Amino acid sequence: MDNLVRAIFDTLFRTMSDEDREANLKSVAGRLGGKKQSQTDLLQPALLNQVIDRLNELHYQARWEAGVNGPLVILGHCPYASIIASYPELCRMDTLLFSQQIGLAVEQTAKLQPSVKGHPFCSFLVSHG
Repeated sequence: MDNLVRAIFDTLFRTMSDEDREANLKSVAGRLGGKKQSQTDLLQPALLNQVIDRLNELHYQARWEAGVNGPLVILGHCPYASIIASYPELCRMDTLLFSQQIGLAVEQTAKLQPSVKGHPFCSFLVSHG
């Protein structure tokens, strides 16, 4: 299956312009995110919880923590871990997914970093609203 996925991604990602790749990543992120959450001027914990619930439906093992610089979304499972080294664009897609759902800028701050217990995680910082 890994070889099939790699062949598909090679065909899709390697033959597109940067602009087309970004547009397609935004489109896929939007479809993965599902129904866009209603937004207000300030990021509400309830909205983050809804986004986390959607991510967990997609098996990300997601949670969020409040922080001085803004909320930090932590993913305990990367569905793309076996191919992410070849397709870092998928991290961009996740960033776009979060950003589209909450209406704020999001920046990836960790990629498959080992936790204290040695389990890899990814994290994304949400800008203050």
